[in-house]
Amino acid sequence: MNIPTARPIGALPRAGAAADGDARAHAGVRGAQTTGASLAEHIVERFHEGHRRDLAALQGLLAALPPSPPAMAMARHLAAFAAELERHMFKEEMRLFPMIDQGGNALIGVLIDDITREHAAHEATVATLRALHQALLHEPPAPPVATTAPLGALLERFLTELAEHAALEETQLFAPFAAAPRRPPPG
Repeated sequence: MNIPTARPIGALPRAGAAADGDARAHAGVRGAQTTGASLAEHIVERFHEGHRRDLAALQGLLAALPPSPPAMAMARHLAAFAAELERHMFKEEMRLFPMIDQGGNALIGVLIDDITREHAAHEATVATLRALHQALLHEPPAPPVATTAPLGALLERFLTELAEHAALEETQLFAPFAAAPRRPPPG
């Protein structure tokens, strides 16, 4: 994605750098104003590409486990979530981020609401992934720790970064468009 930036994205920290609650640490330069375009580019490079790599690695780790009902259920759920998350990220990259780069338009509020609803829906998927992972760990016979430990560590990192990604968008990227027109409520 070629979103013009006001400064090099390489100056932005990895996810988790704002664990102290300082949102500016995510946005980059200490105290400097970050453009929507540079923040969107950071989200694509840091989170979207990271999610794609992590999901592929998680699917590989699950495929390496001995077949069991919990492993197969988790693999199916993760594959479905990977497809849904790819659609979500594509919508951001191809529709929302270019709108933000152009300063918004009459539909940006509607699209932001759709993206925010998808973020909320991802929470249920995350809860299911955590439950399936726990079932996998406790289903006799327990899979070897040599395979479940990397799976658990990567899953936790992925889910943490997914939450950071949504929070960064909702608290910073979408903030300039809070007053944008929204779709009227149904009914």
